[in-house]
Amino acid sequence: GAGKYAIPNTGVVMTFAGTFTALDTYSWTTTSAGFSTSDLTTSLGALRAAAPEWGFVHVVATWANAAGAAAAAAIMETQMAAAAVEFRFAFGIIECPTTEADATVALAFVSFSSLRTMVVAGDVGAVSPLNGRILRRNAAWIVAAHLAGIQPGEDAGFVNSSTPIRNVASLYRDEQKTQFLDAQRFTTMRTLPGRA
Repeated sequence: GAGKYAIPNTGVVMTFAGTFTALDTYSWTTTSAGFSTSDLTTSLGALRAAAPEWGFVHVVATWANAAGAAAAAAIMETQMAAAAVEFRFAFGIIECPTTEADATVALAFVSFSSLRTMVVAGDVGAVSPLNGRILRRNAAWIVAAHLAGIQPGEDAGFVNSSTPIRNVASLYRDEQKTQFLDAQRFTTMRTLPGRA
């Protein structure tokens, strides 16, 4: 009969409709949870209103394309500008997928410029600090961790940092080999010739 069952620890809820036969096998596809740009605006507004101090926010989201990331970056910029008016001087980090050509990615952001919103383009093979597995993630994960570990005022790209970038097994997009997005104001990852 009709009913719902929440699969434990997954966030997936199955909704049954119609007639089912015992011992038969059924299959389906599911879509992971997500959020809209309206949800992003609401959550960033709630963060601004929260009492605890914070210096930056990283929105963990895989946008469908660069245009989606650009829309999210515009929302982030609006919210960070509002935070500055409230004397909360913070910045935001947005992930930008690089599944499209670099020129397409840059075109989506051609009219976007911000001092309060960092857009990180490119994926890395990130080593999980929990279990050592290598997971493909936007480089923003590594950048956010690095920013949290360095001293205020230190450039995140400082090569001789006392807090080197960690947990990167590989780069899926190496700005050293395909130089373009860094000059277009994206935060990117690159290898450096002659350096580990």
